[in-house]
Amino acid sequence: MNYALKVVQILPMVGGLTVLAYLAVFLLVRRRRARPPWPRIAAEFLLTGSLVAFVYITQIMQFGNGMGDLLNLAPLRAFSIAAEYGLANTEGLTQLALNVLITFPIGLLLPVVFPSRFGGVLRVFLAGLALTVATELVQLATGRNADLDDVIANAAGAALGAAVTVLVRAVARSAPAPGRWRTASAAFVAVAVVAPFATVTAIDGGNRLGVVYYGHLRPSAVKVPDTIPAHGSSARLYRAAPAQTQEAVVASLRRRLAVKGDCEQEAGAWICADGGRVRFIVHPYATWDAAFGADDTNPGAAPSEAAGRQAAPGHLSAFGLDPATLAYAGVDDRYRDGNLHLDYVSKEQGGAAFLWGKVSLVLGEKGKLLGIRDERIPVRAVETVETVSPREAVDIAQDIGVDAVAGTLAVRTITAAHYFDEDSGYLVPVWRIEGTLTRDSGGASDWETDVDART
Repeated sequence: MNYALKVVQILPMVGGLTVLAYLAVFLLVRRRRARPPWPRIAAEFLLTGSLVAFVYITQIMQFGNGMGDLLNLAPLRAFSIAAEYGLANTEGLTQLALNVLITFPIGLLLPVVFPSRFGGVLRVFLAGLALTVATELVQLATGRNADLDDVIANAAGAALGAAVTVLVRAVARSAPAPGRWRTASAAFVAVAVVAPFATVTAIDGGNRLGVVYYGHLRPSAVKVPDTIPAHGSSARLYRAAPAQTQEAVVASLRRRLAVKGDCEQEAGAWICADGGRVRFIVHPYATWDAAFGADDTNPGAAPSEAAGRQAAPGHLSAFGLDPATLAYAGVDDRYRDGNLHLDYVSKEQGGAAFLWGKVSLVLGEKGKLLGIRDERIPVRAVETVETVSPREAVDIAQDIGVDAVAGTLAVRTITAAHYFDEDSGYLVPVWRIEGTLTRDSGGASDWETDVDART
């Protein structure tokens, strides 16, 4: 789930806890001070809420997949990854930004509530640093991930908040008015915190030729067979050139399946159903899939592969797909639903233009068609690019991924393939690496990733 969405969802809980916490503090100190004006009460309440939110987010909420190592001492890798591999591969950058934002209001309000103690950026920065170091130590002690990036980002967020307060006071000339040196240092801090995020965003905005997403664990060690080539070559970069619009495919499937119900558009896809067992979806780039309900006559009694292949041409032809143009690609055994899943690809692959992707059939008892999917996208070559070597691709896979893990990857195969980037519409040449990852802590699992082959 998106980090920002997870934070938004806990706001009602944080609001309730803030009311309780502020009332407790207010009642404790009300006899020790004169009743503050309402603006001061509002600032104190918001500061309390910011602290409650910080503690809740850092100590109660869970982020990440929990598959990496507990301690990360490599600072700010997310910025170099974003600059080199694109924002799509920088989940860590999103988390960095969130860590800046959750302490920003604390830094913003500390100088307002305690102007004599936290009137400058430096003191607020040190307070934020102490708070986040304590937080990370608690996380480490309780078995959660501790990250040096979190410490840096939280402290920077507090400093940014204080800098904004100083700059607002300087512009508004409100008391206590900051001096020139304090104003200049606050401006420097604001630029220093914001500039790295703005820079990598601008770099990513200039990338128009597709980005490969790296969603794998980064192994600490790799064993590569001697047979893996250490020299690069060349490959073609393609771009999607859909022959039909989504609306045309929707109309065609409605006629073919006799679906008369309404179609709804959701997240760029058209979803159509007849209120019964028939349902189809037309995705961006005019790919589509149709489902006809579960095989409730005799679940698990799928045909043999041979029987399924014999029934497949009739099903393909019924949807206007010429079996003579398709090559059988095998059984997809990732599904454990008792049905037979058959994959086909276009016979003509590569060249100046072709259909990239696969056609999939789901067959139930006696070869009954339960679902069909056409994921093929017409693509055309736009240029020939030089590629890194397969061995260099392994080094890249060690450098980037969702999490680092202590373990050894034993590479089995590295093959040439393509990765389709839906955002840009480019079909990018990649090296597909497959192997077995053995953790230092014990246990082994299959491991696979695609690495951008372009130099």
